[in-house]
Amino acid sequence: MIDITNEIADIDDVQVSDQERDIALTAFCDFNRNNYTACNQQLQKLEKTLSNNFKLIHNKAIVDFYEGGCKNVNELRKTLQSLNNQISNYEGIKDMDKCPLFYNLAVLLYQTCKPNSALKILLNVRPHLDQLEEILVEKSVLLLCELLLNAYRAQDALELIDCMEARLQVTLEMYGEVLENFNIKIENYQKRLNYYRKRALFSIQSVHDLTISDEKSIENMFFQSRLLYLEGNKNCHDELVKFTKPSNKSQDLTNGTSIFKEINHENLVVLALNNLGVIKFSSGQFNLATHSLQQALNRDVNLVRNTKDTSDDSSSSGGKNTYLQAVGSMHRYSLLYNLGVSLLFSNRPRDAFECLLEPLHYQHNNPKLWLRIAECCIMFHQHTKSANKSYLVQEVAGKPPHRKIILNNIVPLKYSSDDSQSYAIPSPSLEFAILCLKIVLNLIPKEEQVTEETKVGYGITLREVLSLRNSALAASAFVCLCIADYTLALEHAQNLLTQSQVNEAHIMLGHLYCAEALVMMGKISEAIHHLDPESIKGISTLYSSNSNSKTVPPTVWEIKNVQMAKEITTYNLAVALAMRGDFTKAKLLLQELKQDKRNIFLTMMNLYLELQLGNLDKVRDIVRQNCPQHV
Repeated sequence: MIDITNEIADIDDVQVSDQERDIALTAFCDFNRNNYTACNQQLQKLEKTLSNNFKLIHNKAIVDFYEGGCKNVNELRKTLQSLNNQISNYEGIKDMDKCPLFYNLAVLLYQTCKPNSALKILLNVRPHLDQLEEILVEKSVLLLCELLLNAYRAQDALELIDCMEARLQVTLEMYGEVLENFNIKIENYQKRLNYYRKRALFSIQSVHDLTISDEKSIENMFFQSRLLYLEGNKNCHDELVKFTKPSNKSQDLTNGTSIFKEINHENLVVLALNNLGVIKFSSGQFNLATHSLQQALNRDVNLVRNTKDTSDDSSSSGGKNTYLQAVGSMHRYSLLYNLGVSLLFSNRPRDAFECLLEPLHYQHNNPKLWLRIAECCIMFHQHTKSANKSYLVQEVAGKPPHRKIILNNIVPLKYSSDDSQSYAIPSPSLEFAILCLKIVLNLIPKEEQVTEETKVGYGITLREVLSLRNSALAASAFVCLCIADYTLALEHAQNLLTQSQVNEAHIMLGHLYCAEALVMMGKISEAIHHLDPESIKGISTLYSSNSNSKTVPPTVWEIKNVQMAKEITTYNLAVALAMRGDFTKAKLLLQELKQDKRNIFLTMMNLYLELQLGNLDKVRDIVRQNCPQHV
């Protein structure tokens, strides 16, 4: 919560009378006794003589906020932001005197779901930590750790923690023997720093430096389950499941020395349900993951709603008087992202698309988020295209012996876009997918620009930068094929194949997309060079350097059927040969494939080749085997 500091009582750079100094000190004492009305009255006396004093305006805004029950958030935001914007107009203010404003404004921005803006403001405090009062230093460091971790700057957070722990050690040596209560205060603060240290180590996956005690506390339960998850332990969710049960009050945990004692239990249940969803997702149980994440999101929404002020004043003011803690939820965007990805893997692209749009307001420059949205558009297009199942026979005309069987046209219709709608308007269309993929490729640094110091943000490692670029190129090639932009599709596919590091799955896709684009451009001979089934040795989506890492969560949804990949390539090669007129070679290739009546493309290709070779009896046999009711 935002705190006031004794900024008026210790003014030394502004000429004030002894009476004004006494009034300021009285106001400060009233504030510490939670007597905000009396405090405000004292500040109003000071306004008569110090009307344009920077510290007085700041303190008056804070006291008004507390006197209003910490609900007039908009008014406080306007005042603090106005002070921050006009800070250069106040002469004689030292840099350290601006820090309380920066801290309070950072807290306000963080609570209103603007952590990046809060971090930008609070970083101004860091150079002056040695000059500030201890209470402000402690609170600023904790908030700065939270914001740095939220911005995936774990290394910076670790450096700040090391610096603060060294400072605490010096302070403890100076005053620890004199003040017994001081030791307890330092010990509690060190526990909070240790909590952030563990989070930072998890963030950079440096789990070998982690030390998790056997003490039963809520944070230890979360840390232990996360460590087991990274190690691939199937029992990592056991304690989380117990914690989320309605009958469980977690007495054995909260009776310990947890730093979460004052946090709402329901808030921790939301986090536990989210973690359960992530664990289920990593084990390939996408529907169960979706269920857990939906529960987490619903409980988070209810938690925020129940925290809101329900008084008559609140309802009459249109909801403007809302507690600061209830203005927004910092978990919401993360929950929506996780739920969106889970829905995408559950083959529900439309719902996933709607979930992933909202986090864009918070992570508009996150390439991973834009890529997921593009994948939603692609899957939605695929579902729409396959809505009308293709059968071998479309209809039968006439009666025996002159009955005619009209075969279905399985060639997809030419894609047509909705010109009445702007492509920039979010909708699960291929045009919007192209826009998303362009943004991904623009956000990711080019391969020659990537160095060890390159930072993309959002916890994206250099290895993931390569994977994201390859995924975006593969998706771009596919979308361009769908909209019949074969030249651009070929460019993306060739670009994919020329990357320095490409996994086996992307290599296969790159060759398939190159071949299809070349075939559609009439360059069949060039396309055939990309269709070599024997060149496929594997289709792993992992890179060699992280396949054996113990700190990579398990990925059981990885495609492992190499034989199917070879059959797809063989089928495409047969199609290319048939288009070139080599029907006999194409037929021999199809005979190598496993005949499956459910594969309409394979059946139609067999029928087409037999027609071209003049084998009418075999054509009738194919129709009879697949559609006996029409013969």
